[in-house]
Amino acid sequence: MVRQLTIACVGILGLACTGLCTEPNTVWIEEFNVAKQAARQQGKDLLILFTGSDWCPWCKRLEAEVLSQEAFKNQIPKGFVLVKLDFPRTKDQPVAVKKQNEQLKATFEEKYKFGGYPNIYLADANGIPYVQMGYEEGGADKYLQYLSFLRKARNMVDPGSEWIEDFQVALAKADYLQKDLLMLFTGSDWCPYCTRLDNQVLSKDVFRKGASKEFIFVKLDYPRTRPQDPRIKAQNQMLNNLFTSKFDLQGFPTIYLADPKGIPYAQTGLSDMDAKQYAQHLHKLRGDHLKAGYKVRNDPNSPAR
Repeated sequence: MVRQLTIACVGILGLACTGLCTEPNTVWIEEFNVAKQAARQQGKDLLILFTGSDWCPWCKRLEAEVLSQEAFKNQIPKGFVLVKLDFPRTKDQPVAVKKQNEQLKATFEEKYKFGGYPNIYLADANGIPYVQMGYEEGGADKYLQYLSFLRKARNMVDPGSEWIEDFQVALAKADYLQKDLLMLFTGSDWCPYCTRLDNQVLSKDVFRKGASKEFIFVKLDYPRTRPQDPRIKAQNQMLNNLFTSKFDLQGFPTIYLADPKGIPYAQTGLSDMDAKQYAQHLHKLRGDHLKAGYKVRNDPNSPAR
């Protein structure tokens, strides 16, 4: 296991099945405890959908392009028990279902970075999510492929963070989504400039939302006191040696932008830019690369520390 999740299990709500269970032939289950029980009995994971079925345009688009398609309906139940947590504005809903959904939404907002609708979490049979996603273009077949990849990577990602520590997982995700990599070399528990970059830029929503449209975030951490998985530690040391010898890595924090294959094309780091400006800065570096072709360019305004 690359990263052990320590987030607490979603509590049992103690709802009676009466009035909450779906019809016998319905794929989607509305009652969370019933879905968890089914997942445990069948040895499956949970696919938890937060949706606004009668008002959310992106939810309707996800339904039309993916969830209602035969490919999805035939394939996804083989690996997942499907849970629909609906938040309609005009459609009638049983009181117990509405109460359950509001409680689950509050829990997921507090613990798992719930961001709006549609929102899909893949979770284990106990209801502990291991990844979060939403609407993706490309139709049912592409969505199924992505779900398959995410399930295989379940122990390698953390739903509480957009940063991936396993480089191979990041490469696979970047290649699948055809996004570039944002590779952060950092010393999270000792480097003051790393802490400053995190507080000033990387932790801000405006940066995360802006930069995540084009980049998969990779954290290559070199802590001095924080425990680290031995495999990740060995991986990071190998990458440190490689980037030091070939791509002028000189210190922390350093950020490399790389193509989906992991080939870097720009280098930057701490600066006086705010989070929005920094996201725009990365966008420009990527745009320059697309115009000029491959070449690692050091940013003179952001020296490595």
